[in-house]
Amino acid sequence: MLVSSNVTMQFGSKPLFENISVKFGGGNRYGLIGANGSGKSTFMKILGGDLEPTLGNVSLDPNERIGKLRQDQFAFEAFTVLDYGYHGPRRAVGSEARARSHLRAARNERGRRL
Repeated sequence: MLVSSNVTMQFGSKPLFENISVKFGGGNRYGLIGANGSGKSTFMKILGGDLEPTLGNVSLDPNERIGKLRQDQFAFEAFTVLDYGYHGPRRAVGSEARARSHLRAARNERGRRL
């Protein structure tokens, strides 16, 4: 289980977020949504151990691990959200020829799927 307790992140005198306490149960997958600038990426960096919070702490059971996909807005710009969702990250980042084939198939099927 991954637990954040009273996590606060502050830059200068202004807090980005305050007192975030949440428990993430094992065996589940979670998504984090919110407005631009609300601290989603920062909170994920804190949960992943890449950044220390101003206050509070994060703990992870010793027999658990965190899997994460780093934010890179250009890594998959050739793919639609549907293509990435249907084929997954392993297939989406494969060879260019295979990726183009997936895109053609997605374009051809788009009207039938939506």
